[in-house]
This record gives sequence, structure tokens and C-alpha cells, in this order.
Amino acid sequence: MTTSESLMSIVRAAGFEALVESSPDPIFVLDTDGTFVFANDALLKRLGCSWDELRGTDFRPTVAEPDDTRVADEFDRACGGQLTHFRAAGVRRDGSTFHADVTNYPIRHEGAVVAVIGMARDVDELERLERSGRMLEKRLSTALNGITDGVYFFDHDWNFTWVNPPGERIAQLSEKELLGNSVWDLFPEMNGSEFGIAYRKAVAERVTVTVRDRFVSLDAWLEATVYPVDDGLAVYVRDVTDEEITRRHILESEKRLVSQAALLDVARDAILVRGMDHSVQYWNRAAEEIYGWTAAEVLGKSIRGVLYTDTAAFDAATAHTIEHGHWSGELEQIRRSGATLVADCRWSLVRDASGAPESIFAVNSDITERKRDDAIRQRDQRMESLGTLSGGIAHDLNNILAPMLMSVQMLAREETDPDRTAILGIIEASVKRGAAMIRQVLSFARGVEGQKVSIDVLRIVDDVGSFAREVMPRNITVVTETPPELDAVTGDPTQLLQVLVNLATNARDAMLRGGILTIAAQNAVDPDTAAAHVVITVQDSGTGIDPDTLARIFEPFFTTKAVGDGTGLGLATSAAIVESHGGRLEVESVPGEGSVFRISLPSAGSAASEGVAGDSRAEPVELKRGAGQLVLVVDDEAAIRHLTRQTLEEFGYTSAVASSGEQALDFIRSRGGAVALVLTDVTMPVMDGPALVERLGEEFPRIPVVMSSGNAGIDITGSIPLGAFLSKPFTTVQLLTALATALEGNTDV
Repeated sequence: MTTSESLMSIVRAAGFEALVESSPDPIFVLDTDGTFVFANDALLKRLGCSWDELRGTDFRPTVAEPDDTRVADEFDRACGGQLTHFRAAGVRRDGSTFHADVTNYPIRHEGAVVAVIGMARDVDELERLERSGRMLEKRLSTALNGITDGVYFFDHDWNFTWVNPPGERIAQLSEKELLGNSVWDLFPEMNGSEFGIAYRKAVAERVTVTVRDRFVSLDAWLEATVYPVDDGLAVYVRDVTDEEITRRHILESEKRLVSQAALLDVARDAILVRGMDHSVQYWNRAAEEIYGWTAAEVLGKSIRGVLYTDTAAFDAATAHTIEHGHWSGELEQIRRSGATLVADCRWSLVRDASGAPESIFAVNSDITERKRDDAIRQRDQRMESLGTLSGGIAHDLNNILAPMLMSVQMLAREETDPDRTAILGIIEASVKRGAAMIRQVLSFARGVEGQKVSIDVLRIVDDVGSFAREVMPRNITVVTETPPELDAVTGDPTQLLQVLVNLATNARDAMLRGGILTIAAQNAVDPDTAAAHVVITVQDSGTGIDPDTLARIFEPFFTTKAVGDGTGLGLATSAAIVESHGGRLEVESVPGEGSVFRISLPSAGSAASEGVAGDSRAEPVELKRGAGQLVLVVDDEAAIRHLTRQTLEEFGYTSAVASSGEQALDFIRSRGGAVALVLTDVTMPVMDGPALVERLGEEFPRIPVVMSSGNAGIDITGSIPLGAFLSKPFTTVQLLTALATALEGNTDV
């Protein structure tokens, strides 16, 4: 064994003497048996002993945890020629402990390790931080060991100091074979190779370098990213052999596709080929026209990111294609402009010679227009069905309102008390309001385009406001703001009503927690043309609209509502209706502050002119009395029969009643046709009104007929001769006027 004096001579020769003398940290020298041959004053002070007590003793009793073999293992590694660094707990003579970071340096003499010089730095104050860091270190080590790519660490001498299991697999050497050995010795091919150049550049220039090349001795393509670190080098290595094989197959596929490109470019459908990583490999001319991107702009890019916002649907279709070899269906895609389109897709999986998936061949047809037409047709069918349903409901409701209106007017004529008269007036107004609402719902549900007429915008706004107050949740306040006088506009009242109801409905959906809905109108002058316009605004205090949604809000099929809650056609249809009226629909919105929709329509002049749609001027006050003529009232509703008969007799007519067409015919036959006029309902069991009128035309053609119905949209045109038509509920004035007109032979009621 080398003597202590000899060992210290070797230490001095190795250049450690200055370090030993100047360091405030504990420093010691151990021979290869672990015996102290030197300790500086700092160590003696830490241990609480003298050199005489420590000299020649084994270092292991100074370790606070004798069962922990880690310190001994680190010492053995140092004796094996490795620089080691670790943390250990030391024990003083009085039994107290301290913690230190220990670095062991192997001292060689004539090629052999003859001693270990150690330096200990007290780290008790850092122990708390270190404990929290150990968990992170453990997790990091677990993560590095768990990844599929290789990770290597080298010291400044190019020796391997750490490797994870995938790194062993890539290097085709075990951890034991790698650690402590030079990369240049183990892999001579590195010298002069792209990898060797990258390693040396990273160290020399302190930069991160990435290199991809074939490593011949490993028979693999590798991609290495080299990172300079404080104590050497860290290298992240991926085995990209499969990628390179795939790339060669792709190149071969591209060559095959080039020969077919001329044929594919004449197709009207978008034809695409994409790799299994979604990268675009082929893009024909039709794809350029449909989507707006040229082939040069998209080749190599991920089709998933270029064409799809709903990546979940794309991923599901791709998975089905890979599993079954083909897929067909519809997907929503985006154009370069940001507009959406609906594509009918037919995808097929392409395999290489070995049968492995190579690419996906896609034929996509733009069916946006067809889908739009189908959606509009389905909407029209739904509206037609709704119109039919609402017609039946309207008939029943109007039959309920009719006796109420006649009753209240009858009571009002007999009442002399002003207070009671006022109450009856309120009831009458409410009944008329209900009848008006039924007409509005009916005409909106039927969605029939009417003739362009002059529209009283004041009346339309008031009607929509009244309708909104009835149907809006209680936490939404509806406000209408209109000036005393407002110009009329020319158009279809039903369509304008449809637009306003749609805007009000959208406003409701934006105010789920309540708010204020304001419907306003005013005269304005177009700043560009100086032409007079009427501007109608629908404003809400809801959530507002973000800029991206605002840019696409009038786009067909674009909707932010959940599936099944909207078709995305409401605002697009509204904008089209307004434009067909020569106007424009605009929107302003700030997220969190609500939205304002403005309808600007050309003015048609004063709304006070004759024939303005929606004009509710008071009906004539003249009540035309009868002269004892016999009027037969035919209706299956007993209340209507009773009150109509009572009203007629009050105003000078003689009356009789029948509950069906057959009963009416029997009565007329029994009197030999001596009936002045027949007032009949349209819808009745057994024999309805039109059938009764036809029979009367055959047997008693001279008897005039007035027909009434609660279904304002019923078709009574044709060969049926009528003296007049009354819509239920009708007022006393309307009833008497219709009878007088029919008896006089005038059908223009």
C-alpha cells in the first residue's frame, strides 16, 4: 500500500495543493481502502475532532447513515477512475449530523488510481429546497426513461455519463458498455461524419445543433439534437428509419401520381392525396378553384389544419378510412376566404407493396348550394306544415273570440255607466288584439309572399313589439320607440314581419339572463345618395358578438347554436329579404355590451295615404239596419249562432238558426226558398259551408250567401257565388255591412 506521505506527494503533484490550502470547505484525502490520509482544518471543525483522532481511520463511521451504501458506492466509483458528486449526511463526535455535497476526484499515478481527494460543501440550509427538488428530479428521470427516444449525457471529455433505455437500444450497447467511455472510441464512424461535426460545433459555439443522417454502423437513420450544457453535452436522438422508408415510398407514389395528374386536373371535383401524417401530396386544379389555395401553397402542409375547424369529425372519418379502407360522407370545410362549404367526400386508403397504409386518396365534391337548397326546401315544408297546423288552431281560437266580441259590443250598446263602458272597451280591445296576433302568427307561419304594398312601419313595429311582449321571458323588457310620424315603405308586410321576428328571437337568445329588447324606427337620409329612408333597429343588451363571428354572421349555414337549435339560415334569409326590398341589413356589436341590427329601407312617402298595409283606422260608425228580412244563421258553434241571431234581431232583421248544412237546407226547403240571406260558417261537420253554397246554387240560386270563417287563409275562390266574406271574430259593424252589401248585390265589401 502506498504510504500517506507518498499519497500526499502525488496529490501535490496533481495540482491540488493550492485547493487544499485555500478552500474554506472541508477537504480530505482517502487511500483506496477508504482510510483518511489527510483532512484540513475545515473538516476537522465540522467533525468536532482533531487530526490525531481522525488519522488512519476509515471514513465510513463519519457517515450518519451506516446502512446507506450509496456513499461507499460513490467512493468505489471514484476508485474506479470516475469523478463523482453526491450528497451525504455526516456525523460529528457529539452525535449531531450535518449535510454536505461531496465531490470525489480520483488521483492517478502511473495510470492507476491511488487515492481519492474529496471536497465537502455544507448544504444544510439548502436541504429543504433539495428535498422538494428530489421529487422533480425523480419525475424528470422517470420521464426521460419513459420516452421512446434516446437521451445521452456526455462530460467534457466526450465520455458517456448517462443514458436512458431507448438510448441503449438505439446505440445497440448497454448502459454498462456506454458509461465512462468516449463516444469517439465506441463509434469511430462519428469522426468526420455529420454527427461528429454537429457535436463539435455545439461544444465550440455553444449552440443547439440538429442533424439528420444515416448511421451506417447502426444501419439506421437518426435525427440528433445536440445541446451544450454546463458539464458537457446533452443529446436527444430519434430513430427516423421508418420515416425515411415512408418518405421514399411517398416519393415513389408522387412519381406515379405525376403520370396521372393530367387526367386528375380535368376533374370537376377536388382530388387530393395526403400522407398518413395528413401532409398534402397532391392537389388538383379543381381543388385550387374550390378551396382557393394553389397546390404550391398547400403541398407538404397538414390538410387537417388547412381545411378543417371541426377536427373531431375529420379525425373520425380518417380513423374509419384506415380501419375499413374507405369512407364516404359529408364534412364541413373552409375556403381560403374563411367561408365554409359542405363537401361530399369519398376517401380510399392507399397501401404500399407490403400492405402498409401509405396515403389517403380523396375525392371531395362541393355540395354547398345543394345543401342550401335542401335546407331551404325543408324549411319551407316545415313552415307549410306549421301554416296548416296554425290554420286549424286559428280557426278554433277565432271561434272562441267571435262570441266574446259580439257579446261585449252588445253589452256596450246597452250600458250607460261610463265606468262600465270603459271596462267593456278594454275587453273589446283585448279581443281585437288577440285576433290580430292570431292573424300575425298565421301569416308568418305560412310564409307566403304577398303583393308589394305600402307598409305602415309604425304599425309593424307596434305589432312586433306587442307580439314580443307576449312571448318573451319575464326577465326581458320589450321597448318600442317610434316618432309621431313615420314614412311608409313598399314591400311585403309578411316578409318584413318575418325579418323582425327573427331578429327579436335572436336577441332573446343573446339575453338568457335577461335584459332590454328595443325595437325602434325613424326617418333618415342616406348619406351616399341623399335619398329618404326608414331605419328600423332591433337592439339587445345581451352578450354581444365576437369579431370572428361578426364577420360571418350573414353567411348561409353559419351558426353558433348547438346542433338542432338552428340551421344557420335565419340571418342569411333576413338579409336576402331586406335586399330584395332595395334595402340593407347591418349589424354592430361589442362583446359583453349587446348588439344592434339596422334595417334600412327606401321611403315610400307618408304612411297616411290610402291603402297602407297595417293601417288600423277606426271602422265606420254607421250601423246599417235591416227591414225585417229573414236571415238564416248556419254555424256549428252554439254561442256564435245565439249571439249573431240576437244581434240581427236587435238591428231589424228576422233570423233563424241551423247547426249544419243539412239542417239549413231542410229549413229553406220547408219555407219554399223564402229566405232573404244565408250567413254560413265554412268549417262544419257533415255538410260544410262550401258544400251548402253549391247545393243552394243548384236549388235556390237567388238566395245571396255571406260566408264566415275563423281561418283567414281558407281558399273560398272558384265557382262558389258569395255575396260577402267575414273573418271571425267580426264586429257588429262588419256583420251589418256585409249583410247590407250582399242584399244589395255588391260583392266589394
